[in-house]
Amino acid sequence: MECPSITNLTLGKRDVETLEQIRKKIRNMDMISMILPAGAMMNIFMKNNTVGAAYNISTFEWQGFANAMANIPSVKRGFIQRAAGLRAMEESITYQQKQFWRAVYYGCDVEEAL
Repeated sequence: MECPSITNLTLGKRDVETLEQIRKKIRNMDMISMILPAGAMMNIFMKNNTVGAAYNISTFEWQGFANAMANIPSVKRGFIQRAAGLRAMEESITYQQKQFWRAVYYGCDVEEAL
């Protein structure tokens, strides 16, 4: 989808609240994407000796870790789509607001849609 240029867009209180929810979720998911690998490394190297670390490396659930890391972007995108989709379906918003939320739903960056 080509991101639209929206003129005369005025965001209401609910729009701003929804954007803040989206920003908060993005921050949380970004934090998880940093904490998850750090936790894995702590788990692997918690034992101070080489044998313990080697055992932890060999028994660590690498496939599950890779799946968890790989799914973070899709979980984040899913939340953005749900929030934007619900907001776009509200009957009380203007045509420009609907355009804005549809653009966010389909992946346009908020700054691009403004």
